[in-house]
Amino acid sequence: MLCQKDRDARWAKKHNEAHDGYKNHGKTDVETKLVRDDRVSAASEHDSQCFQDLVEEGNGTVDADSAYRSRGSMPMLRRKRVKTRICQKGSKGKPLSAAQKRENRRKSRVRARAEHVFGTQARQMRADRIATIGIVRSARGIGVGNLADHLLRLARLNLRVGWA
Repeated sequence: MLCQKDRDARWAKKHNEAHDGYKNHGKTDVETKLVRDDRVSAASEHDSQCFQDLVEEGNGTVDADSAYRSRGSMPMLRRKRVKTRICQKGSKGKPLSAAQKRENRRKSRVRARAEHVFGTQARQMRADRIATIGIVRSARGIGVGNLADHLLRLARLNLRVGWA
C-alpha cells in the first residue's frame, strides 16, 4: 500500500551502515549550543546542499568539517562575507601536512561543540527515530526535538548563570 510508504525518505550509507529517512541540518551557536536555525532533508542528500540556506550574509563564522570545503561553497561564503574555519581536505597523492593536521584538530574542537547538540538529541531524546511518514511531518518532529533540546539547554544555562 502506498499510503504506508514514505516516498520522501531516502537511503544513505555512513561508515558502511545503511540509514533510511531524513537528516537534521542545524546552525548552532558554539558558545551556548543552541540551535539558531535548521533544515530537514532526505538522508541521501549531501550536507552541503542545505549549507547555503543556513548561512546568513555577514553573520559570524562558519566552523565546519572538510565536506563543506568545495568549489561552490567557498565563493558563496566569500560573497556572503562570512568568516570561515573549515577543515582542510587532503587528496589522492597529496595528503595533509603535519601543520594542516594540527590546524584541523584545532578547528574540530570548536566544531565538536555544535555536534554535541545532535548527539544529545540522538542519545537522550531518541530524536534519531521519528515514526512519521513524509518530510513535512518528519520536519515537524525534528523541529520539536530541536525545541526540546533548546529548552533543556536554556534551563541548564539558567542554573549555571543564575538568571531569574
